[in-house]
Amino acid sequence: MPKKYLVASTLFVLAFALDQATKVMARAALSPLHYIDVIPGYLELRYAENTGIAFGLFNNLPSGLKLPLFSFITLVAVGIIIHLLRHAPAPAIRLPAALGLVLAGALGNLADRFHWPGVVDFIRVQAWPPAGYYWPTFNVADIAISCGIALLIIDTLFAREPEDEATTAPTPSSPGEPPAAPDGT
Repeated sequence: MPKKYLVASTLFVLAFALDQATKVMARAALSPLHYIDVIPGYLELRYAENTGIAFGLFNNLPSGLKLPLFSFITLVAVGIIIHLLRHAPAPAIRLPAALGLVLAGALGNLADRFHWPGVVDFIRVQAWPPAGYYWPTFNVADIAISCGIALLIIDTLFAREPEDEATTAPTPSSPGEPPAAPDGT
C-alpha cells in the first residue's frame, strides 16, 4: 500500500473510532443538566445535539430536508477528498494526513445523523471568561476536521514546487555532442 494511503487510512480509522467512542460515552454519562466541570470556568463536558451544521447553522430547516441535504453535502466532500488523495504526490505526508482527518470528521458526524436526532456534541469551552461567552459545543469529529483543515493550509503554504527536469537537466548543444557544461562552455 502506498504511504499516502497508509497515512490517510490510519488517521481516518483512529480519528473516526475516537470520535464514535467518545460520543457513546457522552450519551451515557452526560446530559444538558448533568455535566462534568473539567477546568472550572473554562472547560466542561456537557451533552448537546446539533441538528444543523457547524455552529448550529440551518437548525431551522425542515427535519425531512436535513438528512438528505447534509448527506449530499458530506458525500460531495468525500468525493473531493478521495480525488485529492488519489492525485496527491507519492511522497506527500501532510496532505494525506489532512484528508484522513477531514474524512473521519465528516463521516463521524454523518454517522450521528443516521443514528440519533442530531450530531452529538459534548465539549464546551468558555472562550471569553469575563463576558461568560462559550464557544459552540463541539466533538472529536469537529476537532479532526479543524486539524485537517489547518494541515491543508500549512501544506498549501509550505508545499514545495517539484523541479522541472527539463529546466534542470543539461541538454546537448547539437545532435551527437555531449551536454554543455552549466557555465555554457
